[in-house]
Amino acid sequence: MGFFTLFIAGLASVIVMTASLMATHNHRIKFDQLIKVY
Repeated sequence: MGFFTLFIAGLASVIVMTASLMATHNHRIKFDQLIKVY
């Protein structure tokens, strides 16, 4: 039971980390596009 809870917590943290990385990557792309416009 403890291992399963630990596995779910680790999976959730990986998903959150991936989502945050994708968000920063998207912001970076938008920022680059703004710089190219100027």
